[in-house]
Amino acid sequence: QVTRIMTFINPAKYADTKYFAKDVSNVKKFQTVPMMVKIKSNRGVKDAKELIDILLADQTKKVRFTPVDYKFESKDDNALIEAGLAKYVNSKF
Repeated sequence: QVTRIMTFINPAKYADTKYFAKDVSNVKKFQTVPMMVKIKSNRGVKDAKELIDILLADQTKKVRFTPVDYKFESKDDNALIEAGLAKYVNSKF
């Protein structure tokens, strides 16, 4: 799941920042995740968490959700059978 978020990272944006991001987009297996951040200390963990927060904030701004209200017409059993959407099964319980 994090990989999908990381695909939108522009490594050049974080090149000379405190995150010490490395552009690895020239390597074929890293083309979908073009930025690498090595974590070597507790401070690095805090910086990585901050970077993830920034990325998630950017993602929530880009998502456009429009709720759709589906209205379903309720039908009784006989109407469903007549429409061919249901069939009568004689079963014993």
